[in-house]
Amino acid sequence: MNTFPKQIKRNTLLIISFLILFALGVAYLFLENQFRISINEEFQRISNSTHRLFTLNMEQKRKVIEGKLTEIMLEDGLAKAIAEKNYDKIDTIVQPLYKRFQLFKRSVDILTFRTDEGITLYRAHKREFFGDSLNKKRKLIVDTNTFEHSFSGFEVGKLKTTYCITKPIFYNNKYVGSVELGISPMKFMRELNSIFKIEMGIAIDKSLINIMLDKAEMPQRYKYILVTGDDNVKQHFYHKHKKDTETYKIDMSIPLKNHLGELLGYFVIGYDISAVLQENKIFMYRLFYMMVFMTIVVGFVLHISFNEVLGQFTKQVYTDHLTGLQNRQALNSILRTKISNLLILSNIKDFSLLNELYGIEAGNKILVEVAKAFKKFSKEHNFDVYRISSDEYVLVKFGDDFDIDKYFQTIEKLQESINTLRIKIDEVDDFIGIEIYSGISIAHENSLAEAQMAIKKAREKSLRLLAYSQQIDTKKRSEHVIKVKRTIRYAIEHKNIIPFFQPITNILNFRT
Repeated sequence: MNTFPKQIKRNTLLIISFLILFALGVAYLFLENQFRISINEEFQRISNSTHRLFTLNMEQKRKVIEGKLTEIMLEDGLAKAIAEKNYDKIDTIVQPLYKRFQLFKRSVDILTFRTDEGITLYRAHKREFFGDSLNKKRKLIVDTNTFEHSFSGFEVGKLKTTYCITKPIFYNNKYVGSVELGISPMKFMRELNSIFKIEMGIAIDKSLINIMLDKAEMPQRYKYILVTGDDNVKQHFYHKHKKDTETYKIDMSIPLKNHLGELLGYFVIGYDISAVLQENKIFMYRLFYMMVFMTIVVGFVLHISFNEVLGQFTKQVYTDHLTGLQNRQALNSILRTKISNLLILSNIKDFSLLNELYGIEAGNKILVEVAKAFKKFSKEHNFDVYRISSDEYVLVKFGDDFDIDKYFQTIEKLQESINTLRIKIDEVDDFIGIEIYSGISIAHENSLAEAQMAIKKAREKSLRLLAYSQQIDTKKRSEHVIKVKRTIRYAIEHKNIIPFFQPITNILNFRT
């Protein structure tokens, strides 16, 4: 049996399997990378949309609140109460307005009145806190007092960070103080939470922490301090999430700037992407499993197709086209396996003469009929059969223990089955008989060469069959002849030959 096609099949299957696994690995990494890119793009889209919506709504609120703040300042007696620093009067006028204002805009939670020296007269949102001095780091209030002008921007206060709008207060054309109205960005952003399922916080520059009254330990990230935020946002700043980058995203792209355009910190957006992550993973796995299935199907089809092509190719390469038997290439392939074998080489006696006498067509018919006889014999006695040249046929049996005397009887049966053939030749309307010579060898890969020596000696001695032995081995004699030829050629080429001449003499007259 020829093992070469099996090796090709096995190697090809291994290569295809490796390529499939490699392709699937690359596909998985590609899908995973695309999956991460899509998650980041989705988060970036939400972040950008939140940023734009925040900016637009903040500007709208600023305009509306400035109008409401102007209405408060125009209340009868308020400017006089500020100038007289009359707390009760201010409380009587402002508190009802502040409550209505909060009903109108829930994000407004700071309303503070100060004197021209920066002393707090009244906090509508914290009525019990007043009389404190202005922190010089609060540039927005300081600039309002200095320039007696209205400003707006984010400001870090003693209690919280807010978006502040200030207006100067005049009484009898004299600057007597200022009013500060603060919008809570956290409250405002929670209004956006109905659109985007986000969590939030505010991080300010560390240098501004001294302004605040509550200086307890706060979670830190880089140079910013998280002064307020939802639990997940706080945990992220504490680095308690082990899988932040996978299931929870933090964005700090919305800047908090004061009235001078100076950066105070960032609005922190936290986005739990676990649900999106799960949905995308399910989609990715389904797509990957579908690719695996399709790849296996395609690989299976390719493997079957390759086997068919290989089978056809093997048949062409290892099959004798005239007789349908295996050819010399097939025999050489199996002999290279170095498995012990019994090899019987046979050729047709005087086939060249028969071919010349009856013609090529008749010769081919003889070869086909003899091949049929060999094939029948091989099936009956468990041999592999080959046609290795024009009229040479080989029977091979593999094993470790061969009794040559026992197989001589089998070979005699072969001789009898072939020698009793009667082949009808249509060209001459006659039957011809066939005789064969057989050489036998028991060896490994050299069995064919040994059988050829045996059959050569059998023809010389006109024997029907002969087994190989050392006595008939012509290999050493051939090596000796080749060695002598090389010696003579070397001597001639190097002029190492001394000729000796014997004159020819006529014995009748002794002339040379």
